Amino acid sequence: MINKIKRTYFHLGKLQLLSILWLSTLLVSLTLFTVSNIHSWAQHKDNLVGQLNSLSEGIAHDLKNSLAALNYQYPEPLCDHKTMMAMQQADYFANFLTSISIVKDNLIVCSSTQGMINPPTILIEPDWISFAGVKVRQHQTVPFFEDHVTGRTAQIGNFLAYLDYSNAISEPQQPWLKYISYYKKDGALNYLSGDADFIVNDFTPHSDDSQWYENQNWLFSQCINDNECLLIAIDIPAYFAANQSMLFLWGSILVTVLILVGLLGDHVHRHLFSIPRQVRNGINEHQLTLHYQPILEMASGNIIGCEVLSRWCTQDNQWIRPDEFIAIVEQNGQTAELTEQVVLTCIRDLSKVGMLGKVKVGINAFPADIASGHIRNLLCSQLPEEYYSLFSIELTEQKIENLKALSQGVQDLRRLGFEVAIDDFGTGFSNLEALREVNVSALKIDKSFIWGAEKPSLKRSLVEHIVNIAKSLELHIIAEGVETTEQLEYLRTLDVDYTQGFLHSRPVSLEEFVVKAKPYVDTESS
Repeated sequence: MINKIKRTYFHLGKLQLLSILWLSTLLVSLTLFTVSNIHSWAQHKDNLVGQLNSLSEGIAHDLKNSLAALNYQYPEPLCDHKTMMAMQQADYFANFLTSISIVKDNLIVCSSTQGMINPPTILIEPDWISFAGVKVRQHQTVPFFEDHVTGRTAQIGNFLAYLDYSNAISEPQQPWLKYISYYKKDGALNYLSGDADFIVNDFTPHSDDSQWYENQNWLFSQCINDNECLLIAIDIPAYFAANQSMLFLWGSILVTVLILVGLLGDHVHRHLFSIPRQVRNGINEHQLTLHYQPILEMASGNIIGCEVLSRWCTQDNQWIRPDEFIAIVEQNGQTAELTEQVVLTCIRDLSKVGMLGKVKVGINAFPADIASGHIRNLLCSQLPEEYYSLFSIELTEQKIENLKALSQGVQDLRRLGFEVAIDDFGTGFSNLEALREVNVSALKIDKSFIWGAEKPSLKRSLVEHIVNIAKSLELHIIAEGVETTEQLEYLRTLDVDYTQGFLHSRPVSLEEFVVKAKPYVDTESS
């Protein structure tokens, strides 16, 4: 179960995290950039629509105060001096109308600019008639100062005027802003005003304020009525070409934000996946794996037990030895949790393979676990009493906060039948008086002394001194780190009780340990 959790544990590498953050930043920036530009385009569109609406209102005002007023005043107009003067006066005060003419029998018979027309100009059929009854013709020829022009005209009753607003509708100041006004007649779409060269695929009248993208243009549609619509376009490439300073500003901001996001991402990754945090999560989520290193009896050469060693895998699949993460466990205040997981897991595993009660088991413990009685309570709650003597509690040489409490904890364990050993003796627990005070039952000589002790050296003298101390206190002696036959033979001359090391076996999985130890267990049982 522990291995399954470890294999499925999610780890996000720094490059992956930074890539996600950068990609998210780019997506958010692109979204903001697009929304900002669309908002800016909409503002330009609204300004243009406002100008065109003002123009429409001006034309409507002229139609009412010129054509409609003339038609009301002269329901049956004649091309006489009085009427012509009234038409010229209306032409003068109108801003968007000119060449006001009188129509009879579908003929233009006289105008304010030319007087009597001979021959009269023929009227074409209206393109549409507005809800107010104004007849609109898109391509009507009208007399104009001894000449003729063709354009848009409006007719109310017997009076007609040429719509002269070419000067009023100036081209948009921005070259990337285009518009076209068109009308629909008999299913066909016809140009009214704007950029006649502006072509889009879809001229179908849209609902007000609809917008879409087509042919590198952002389009806005607004219809005045069922026939007449306005289409405004933003030429996107031309827009950005004309606003390079804005692009540079956005680019500078984006680069700055990406740098800051990168620094933030690095900080977040260090926080989320720092070794102390990983260790904390690993213990909280039971991600430890136990290995078992055989311990051999020197006299017989038989495997009589094992030391339980915890291994932990980082989130980037690096195996970490306990001597590398123990200090972090202590710093995190998780020593009790680590001890509990090791004890419960090894008892469960050994019981599952039928080795519980058949081999000696060495379990490392923190001084605080022994002093507080934590490990004693764990073992007593999980083991039958007859197995107590097979368990050796190996006291790691960490800082001892309360020697008296530790000594009492050791006495309580030994009184119950458990063995207590000093692990890695010589690396820190060298105070002989403290050793006597704690009153353990065994010493484990640290591997750093064993390596090289087979030859005459200072290490050999230290090993012999440690062995003499152990024998004087009647303690069992276990030598760790035995890697060569020369080391083994030398330790045999010192009458060491037990050995463990790579010469016999590396720490192995539970299954491998069973294979190695079972022959000796079966022989002893028989």
